[in-house]
Amino acid sequence: MIPFYTIAAPAKINLSLRIIAKREDGYHDLESLVGFADFGDVLRFEIAPKDSIAIDGEFARLAPGNPDNLILKTLDKLRASAPDLPNFHIHLQKNIPVGGGVGGGSADAASVIRFVRDYYSDLFKPGFNWMDLARNIGADVPVCVESKPCIMRGVGEKIEFTSNFAPKRGVLLFPNISVPTKNIFAAWNGKSRVKTIHPTTQFNNDNDLFTPAALIHPELGAIANKLAKTTHKGWGMSGSGSCFYLLAEDTKAQQQLLGDVRNLFPDYWIKPIVIAGN
Repeated sequence: MIPFYTIAAPAKINLSLRIIAKREDGYHDLESLVGFADFGDVLRFEIAPKDSIAIDGEFARLAPGNPDNLILKTLDKLRASAPDLPNFHIHLQKNIPVGGGVGGGSADAASVIRFVRDYYSDLFKPGFNWMDLARNIGADVPVCVESKPCIMRGVGEKIEFTSNFAPKRGVLLFPNISVPTKNIFAAWNGKSRVKTIHPTTQFNNDNDLFTPAALIHPELGAIANKLAKTTHKGWGMSGSGSCFYLLAEDTKAQQQLLGDVRNLFPDYWIKPIVIAGN
């Protein structure tokens, strides 16, 4: 037993995303190169008489509270397989933009699974499938459980960790637009413009969800047009939006890029990031 535990929930960055097809069950088969940034939400777990959550941080006002928070729903699903799992009070520092396509809710749910797997696995039956549980919570949750560079396929259930993914410096921009993922997928026209997904790709907004996102939120198209003209080593929209990333050659170029983007968009949330390698 432990009195408290603090765990990071890194932001997920889709460096490229290709939609293969819409499935009969309404979901979409896709292929995406995913990396994880050096910032994210922070969760602190303390044993308590009942499950509860307190939220602060830059994006706390946008995060759902009790009982709709995915953290509490994840605990409920875990406890269904391990009734003796203690109750927890969880303090969530919400640093990841909400509705930005960088996996805020999924990262939080995955951190709950990691925490319980690492400290309370003895309460579960031998051979308990943690990734199956993650898949049942959300398509991006399995990839966030390990938070390592990978190519994800299917509806997120097939994960291939990469062996040649170098760390990448860059800038992340959130244009103060929360985008509902379901609406963006529904607006996809069934045609993929992204041909290949590879860790060494020269990224050029290789995301099949950008076009439907820009149709629903035209301001995303205007932002993309400006970002494309900056000096960068690659760029794109992450997930279903609305966050954009831009890559830089080195630390000096990153600082220049950060200044350029802040000058272009003084009212947006903009952060320097490092996407971890392997």
